Amino acid sequence: MIDTSKADWPKTPSGAIDWERVFEDPETGLIALVRRTRSAAALRECMIAIVSRLYVRKDDPLEIERFVHQLRTMLPDRMSPTRLARTTDAMVDMLRQIKSDRILKVLEYEAAKAEATANAFADIAGSTAPGKERRSKSKPIELTELARSAVARHIKRIVHVAAGLAVVAAVAGTMIATYIENAPQREAKRNATLLLEQAQAASRGETVTTHVFGGRLYVDRTGARPVVTIEGLTADQCANAGWMLAKKGGVTVDDRTPTNLSLNTFTALCANNPGNAIVKWSPRTDE
Repeated sequence: MIDTSKADWPKTPSGAIDWERVFEDPETGLIALVRRTRSAAALRECMIAIVSRLYVRKDDPLEIERFVHQLRTMLPDRMSPTRLARTTDAMVDMLRQIKSDRILKVLEYEAAKAEATANAFADIAGSTAPGKERRSKSKPIELTELARSAVARHIKRIVHVAAGLAVVAAVAGTMIATYIENAPQREAKRNATLLLEQAQAASRGETVTTHVFGGRLYVDRTGARPVVTIEGLTADQCANAGWMLAKKGGVTVDDRTPTNLSLNTFTALCANNPGNAIVKWSPRTDE
């Protein structure tokens, strides 16, 4: 479990949180934790834990809540090593944006505090200096600039967070959108691959009577050569299955042999009998 409790975070000599060490410590830093994740699911949960602990105040930007929700619901559990590395880099970029903002806020706070203290001492010294008329009331410290600075810091925090989320969106967000958009194609490819495996098993004499799409599958023989018949396919199922099967043997669709082996050709053939296409397949002799 990731421990990001602020009470245990390292402090500067002035007592403020040492954000540089919080983020960059090679053993316990937040970035080190992110770098040690080895899967998309682990990266997602690590980032949710970190961001949820970094932003706990009521006035934190709504972008954070949206970001956590998007991570939890949209980031896939698995992705290629290349995409995982790119997404991890994007997360690290976002964390470094947040780190820079936190360090800036500490510096501004400490500078404002030192200025206020200096003004207070100057006010006291001026009221008691020899030859000076003692003032009946101390001049109040001007807080207008400090208030403006606080507003400016809040705006900067939102800007930094939004910029960090934009970095993630540029890589991870695009990848997530692409992943979701391509989900039907991936499912079709998986099913066509499974159908090929079923046809191969049946051609070897294994018992397979129903294929992945729920229709009938059976084997006849032309001499010693097996011919696998696959019934009850929709146009899309037929096209994807025919294209996949053609890579491993001879294929006909409704007893018609494709003139060339392409997905477009199978799509055209399968459109002639949508919902009840029959594909026949014979494995190559060298398979």
